[in-house]
This record gives sequence, structure tokens and C-alpha cells, in this order.
Amino acid sequence: MSCVIIVCAWLTFIPIRGETPKLLKPLAKPASANEYLAELQSDIKQDKNNAELWFQLGHAYLLKNEFDSALTCFDYAIRLSPSPTASQFAAKATSLYYLSSQRITPQVDLLLTKALELETNNLPALTLIANDHFYSFRYQDAIDTWVQILDSGQRDIDRVSIVESINRAKALGSVDL
Repeated sequence: MSCVIIVCAWLTFIPIRGETPKLLKPLAKPASANEYLAELQSDIKQDKNNAELWFQLGHAYLLKNEFDSALTCFDYAIRLSPSPTASQFAAKATSLYYLSSQRITPQVDLLLTKALELETNNLPALTLIANDHFYSFRYQDAIDTWVQILDSGQRDIDRVSIVESINRAKALGSVDL
């Protein structure tokens, strides 16, 4: 059970560090997750057609493990965006993945494919794929995906954490069962 929580937390923090989501307004003080969620909900009441606010609200729900609500928000973000982004598709895929008992369903696969067509090295999509490989005991596939992330040239990745994950997969892959 602890692996589920760790993966979810890791997957949901990655999009926040990259190009998306951008904070539309600075926070007056450090807010709790509930305060931030309430503020986003209030902002959306004022601007219901703001795709970026819906995207941020979706991430707030992901952080609270409220995957149904996150999925709804990501759907709105995609529909309201003139050109949906790879990160939006990857976020929706992440919500569906957890709603589907951590399985890559055909719908999750389609969303990940869209994300990677738009952005070959989309960090949230690749992270979800790598973690799914790892937790499905496909260690070499996980390693290959993590190496793709490392080789992508992105500066905002946690290289130490990825290398640790690769080493863990190598160790587990070499254990004779």
C-alpha cells in the first residue's frame, strides 16, 4: 500500500515543477492544500472558462487522491484549451490510471500516446509509464523509460531520484525468484 501512495505523490508533483501548471497569481502566504483548493475553486467561480485554473485545480485534487474530481478538472482544461497540451493529456491519463486500479487501460494508453505525440519527452507521461513498468515487474522497460527521461535534456528533473529508481529496478531485476 505504501508504494501506491509514493508513486501517486511522485507522479503528481512532477507536472508542477515543469512548464505547467503556472501559478496565475502569487499566494499571499503559504497555504495548506485545503486553502489552496478553496482558493482555486473560488477563482474558477469567477472565471469558469480558464483552462489553466481547471488544470491547477485538477492537480490540487490529485494531491488529495481525489481522482474523480481531478479527472473532471482535467477534462474541462482540455476542452477549454484552444490547443490541449501534452501535460494536460498526461494528467488526465494519471487520474484514469489510479481510477483503474493502477492499470494502463486502452483509454489511459490513448491519452499517453497523445501526450507523447505532442511532446516526445513529456515528463509526466514518461514517469507514469516508467512507474507502471516498475510496479508490473517489467524492470528493463522501466529502466529504458527512465533512461529516456535522463537523456531528454530536461533541467527540471530529479536526476538523483531517477538514478536511484534505475538502480532499484536493476537490483530487483537480477533477483532470482
